[in-house]
Amino acid sequence: MNPVEEIVSGIERLTLVEVAELKAALEKRFGVIATPQMIAPVNVTPTIPVIEKQTEFSVTLVSAGEMKINIIKLVREVLGLDLKSSKDFVDSAPKVIKDGLSEDEANQLKAKFTSAGATVTIE
Repeated sequence: MNPVEEIVSGIERLTLVEVAELKAALEKRFGVIATPQMIAPVNVTPTIPVIEKQTEFSVTLVSAGEMKINIIKLVREVLGLDLKSSKDFVDSAPKVIKDGLSEDEANQLKAKFTSAGATVTIE
């Protein structure tokens, strides 16, 4: 049996208290501190979650407010519906006015409806 195997074999027979004493003795004798080392895996790149920016927006009519006639006219203008269909659209709120819009288009449409007195959301 070679000397390294003899040492390992001897350590295997020690109790935990004796192993702790051996550790302290080796640290004192050689002037080192035996601490566990955290080893990072090699060739691992950190993954950064990709947050996709919303590119398409929907504008929803929540409520026509007190100026319902103005909102019906605006729905007619924006959607190209006849008067009855526009009234039915407004009466069935909340309802999506348009979807698949860019952020600027959605904000412009919202501004039109809110300035006419409607409550509108962008999603």
